[in-house]
Amino acid sequence: MVTRAIGLVTPRVGVVLLVVMRVGTIAMIPLMRALLHFLIAQLIAVIILCLVPETSTWLPNVLNP
Repeated sequence: MVTRAIGLVTPRVGVVLLVVMRVGTIAMIPLMRALLHFLIAQLIAVIILCLVPETSTWLPNVLNP
């Protein structure tokens, strides 16, 4: 899910990015600058999930003993 969110807001295919640009009447560069912090946080989450896959199954295992 995180990787899909990254793909929806990055240029080239970023459908959500294009919709926000059109609705908010904002250019791509200022919008990407505003999204940069969120993209970095999402990339860190993807890296953690790839390096430590147990983090993705920890919560379901705790809730369903």
